[in-house]
This record gives sequence, C-alpha cells and structure tokens, in this order.
Amino acid sequence: PAAAAPAPVARPAPEPVAAVGVEDGPQLDESVELRWRGVVAAVNMRKRMLGAFLEDCRLAGLAGGALVLAMDDLHRAVVDASEHRALVREELGRAFGSPLDLRCVPLDGAVRPRPASLSDVKPLIDRAIEFFDGEVIERPGRGDRST
Repeated sequence: PAAAAPAPVARPAPEPVAAVGVEDGPQLDESVELRWRGVVAAVNMRKRMLGAFLEDCRLAGLAGGALVLAMDDLHRAVVDASEHRALVREELGRAFGSPLDLRCVPLDGAVRPRPASLSDVKPLIDRAIEFFDGEVIERPGRGDRST
C-alpha cells in the first residue's frame, strides 16, 4: 500500500502592513524586521547569491508603500537588476500581505564602517565576479612593469 502524501498546510495570509507616509521617514519595528527576514530566506531559496546580497544590506524600514534598504553601490547594482527587483518585490508581497515597492538608498555617512581593507572587500569582489560570470585577468603589479 502506498503512503499518502501529507496534505499541504494552508498558511493564513499575513495582515497587511499599514501604509506609512514618506514624510514620516522609514518605520521599523519587530514585525517589519521579522517579515524582512522571511523575505531574505525566501529569496535565498530561489536565488542564493541575491539572498546573500540582501543579507548584507541594512533594513531602514517602511515608508510610502516601499521597503527601504540602505546599501552601497555594488549591492545596489545587483539588487536593482530588473529580474532581481521583480523577485524581491514578489517575496515582499507574500511576506507583507500587499504589494510593496523596494527603495534602495545609499548608506548614511553616520553608519558607514571604517574604511575597508582588502580582506574586508575581497568576499564582495569574489561575489561580484561570480555574479557577472567574470574572468579574473592577471595584471602585473605597478612595480612589475618593464619598459
């Protein structure tokens, strides 16, 4: 006798989040943070590298029907790709119960970390190379030039 597959578990739709005006600035609370973590987890299941880039971004909150994320230019280039933006917006709609836009903003000067060393940025560079299917080109160092 074949075992019956378990019935899918019906999850209740999440309560929609109340709209926040842009003039109020981004609103961030535990509910928003929890839902955002769910979005990142769902994106990770579908596209791991995009999920990793989202994990590196700083959640600012909700404002004017959009989720606001602070990030550097490299992260913005990846997240802003039309295919990636569509995927994130789809998961935002699921997690927050209504369509939300995604707004990428630069990291605030007050929250920027100390200047990065090569060891700090190497993982980001490696991810960018992987994302763009890049090929590393060996170049002689500045002191290695022969004329």
